[in-house]
Order: sequence, then C-alpha cells, then structure tokens
Amino acid sequence: MMRQFILTKIRIASLLRSRFVHNNDKALSRFKLTTFFFKNTQNSKMKTNNKKAIKTRFCFYAFVLTISLSAIMLNFFIKFKAVNFYFVPAVSIILILIALRNLFRLKYFDYEHSGEVLTIKYYSAFTFGKILPALEIPKQKICSFSIEKKGKTDILNLVTEAMNGKNKKFSFRLTGLSKEQTGKIRNSLSVQ
Repeated sequence: MMRQFILTKIRIASLLRSRFVHNNDKALSRFKLTTFFFKNTQNSKMKTNNKKAIKTRFCFYAFVLTISLSAIMLNFFIKFKAVNFYFVPAVSIILILIALRNLFRLKYFDYEHSGEVLTIKYYSAFTFGKILPALEIPKQKICSFSIEKKGKTDILNLVTEAMNGKNKKFSFRLTGLSKEQTGKIRNSLSVQ
C-alpha cells in the first residue's frame, strides 16, 4: 500500500513537472513541485493525545483531595454540632480513597502514526524526565486491533507479530480521548 502511495506521488510529481517546465522557469517549477510533494507527505501523519483531559482530571482529583483533607481537619478542630461527628470524616475518607485510586490510574496516551511506523507512548501522570515509547512498531507487524468500550473508557487492543513468530497483545486505555480522536485512530490502523 505504501509503495503504491509513493508511486502515485512520483507520477503526480512528474506530471506537474512536465506541466511547469513549459513555463521555462525551472526554479519556479522545482519550488512548486517540492512544496506540493512535502505538503501532501505531511498530511499522511496522524498524531493525537489525551494530555489536556488528563491534566484536567488530575487537577480535579487534587482538588477533591484538598477539600476532603480540609473537611477532616475542620471536623476535628471545629466540632460540627449539626452533623454526626463521624459522618464528615467517613465521607471524606471515602472521597480520598476514590480520588487516590483514580489519580494513580491516570495515564497519558500519545499516539503517532507516520504511515509506516506506529508509535505509542503510554505513561503515568507522575512520570518525569524523558518518556520512551511503550510501543514502536512497523505497521506491517500489526496482526489485528480492536477498540472496545469497557465501562466509560475505550481500550485499544493491538496484536502484533513478535520476532519469535508468536503474537503479542498490547492494551492501552484511551481515557480522555474524544470520539473523533478514537475514530481517527481506528481509521489510521484500518488502512493497510
């Protein structure tokens, strides 16, 4: 498929060159030919990530943690007469546990498909420094894929061909990606 794509670009480039050479301005024709070729080559790349959504969720859970801890401290320093003494700390502890669980489950998902190579970076929200790809593989090595809904989030399952001939399965949670972004991922993987 990629070979046909490149051959088509070469045919188009040769047609454009023959059309522009009649102008007797070879420099202009080369410039137009080069810009046309590179414009269309850059359009074949596809990048998407969930950084904005994960940052928003991270801030929300941090806010819930702060409010819950503040409520526990206020309850012990200023004893609320209107409610039971143990009610506010119990609710706050439940909220803290839920927020901590969700904070540690937050993962950034960075997807890049350059036409021939698929690169996926999948890392925790608490990761700092240089991020290495979780998966970087030629598209020909992908045997199958599926995007399934599990609860509120979508999960990308990739089955790849390993060097020893066995298939290897990778799963990535697509938390915070819109339906449009998920559709773009599905379309980029389905084109062979």
